Amino acid sequence: MSIRKISEGNYEVRLSLTVDGKPQAVRKRGFTTKRDAQDYEAEQRRTRNIGGVIKASRITLHEHANEWLTVVAKEIEATTHASYTNALNAYILPKLGEIALRDLTTSRIQTWVNELETHGKTGGGFGGNTRIGKPLSPKSTRNIFSVLRACLTYAVELKRVAGNPCENVRLARIEAKEMNWFTHEQLGSILAAADGDRFEAIWWVQFLSTVRRGEMLGLTWQCVDFDNKCIRVRHNRVRAGNAEIVTTPKTAAGRREIPLDDDTIAFLRSWRNTQRQERLIAGEGWVGGDLANCAIVTEPNGKPTHISSYRRRYNALLRRANVPAFNMHASRHTAITALAPFLSPHILQRVAGHTSFAFTLNRYGHAMPQEASAGMNALAKSLRKRKVGE
Repeated sequence: MSIRKISEGNYEVRLSLTVDGKPQAVRKRGFTTKRDAQDYEAEQRRTRNIGGVIKASRITLHEHANEWLTVVAKEIEATTHASYTNALNAYILPKLGEIALRDLTTSRIQTWVNELETHGKTGGGFGGNTRIGKPLSPKSTRNIFSVLRACLTYAVELKRVAGNPCENVRLARIEAKEMNWFTHEQLGSILAAADGDRFEAIWWVQFLSTVRRGEMLGLTWQCVDFDNKCIRVRHNRVRAGNAEIVTTPKTAAGRREIPLDDDTIAFLRSWRNTQRQERLIAGEGWVGGDLANCAIVTEPNGKPTHISSYRRRYNALLRRANVPAFNMHASRHTAITALAPFLSPHILQRVAGHTSFAFTLNRYGHAMPQEASAGMNALAKSLRKRKVGE
């Protein structure tokens, strides 16, 4: 027993712990109550180890991380697992991987964090050597650090280390970034530049409907309700390592209906007819399956357009429109910002797919109450007045 009653009002604690791989005896008496002795015992186990560290000196971070990745693969999304793997291979293991867990101190991790902020990655991971030597932003550093912290939390659970050395590491403050979005005039220029583009209908949905890039690429024709003039977001196409996979939205709010304006609906009808023609022309070379389950954003043979290819076409559109080269998330900010004057905050939150109502208010401000479909049509008509035929 670790707690022994010596006499009335006098308890003794005896522990045999393993600290940094070495046995250590702890003995103290003079506790007036058994509860006091138990509290002391719990504190010693928490600060020195948790029930005995097992062969900590023989286990490197690399060995432990490989085991951790295998375990968490059963608990997380494939995309999250891919990001964990990349963080380890590109940023964590090249510097810390061969260090034994017992020697992985807070000081060493702090030095590594400082180097990330000034020198970035050292090799491996996605992107090869293209990002080696480039400093990381505080947000990127924090994201990578969180992977190491989670990995070492698992080491604590396995009693391989007494405590998590990441606990007292200091990280740079993350400064709030100003959102980028296109002005009313710039949005008009973008849609004018899209006139005649093979993806003209796609661009109208991308810039006017608040969809995220992955949500746009995950849309199939089953997600389009022409009668009720809306799209239903049910899928998200994202990268998982070097592959692209289709998942569901991360939150319930992400599964939503987005009303569309009359012009965009007409463009989508025309685009569906184009896909029908491409399917006939491709014949046996068509890989998109039946049209109902076919992705909306495809190549002429029905193959879903790759994320990188979609991004390149987006950038080319911005160059033709002679507008700032904002990333694709700016298209979503543009739609939400432009719709804010037409929609109530609650409807704006629903259409945007935000989990938090407070986030919508803080980011986009108060809005005038109108029906969502009326707001969509008002925005579209203000940008383009020509009538598109069915």
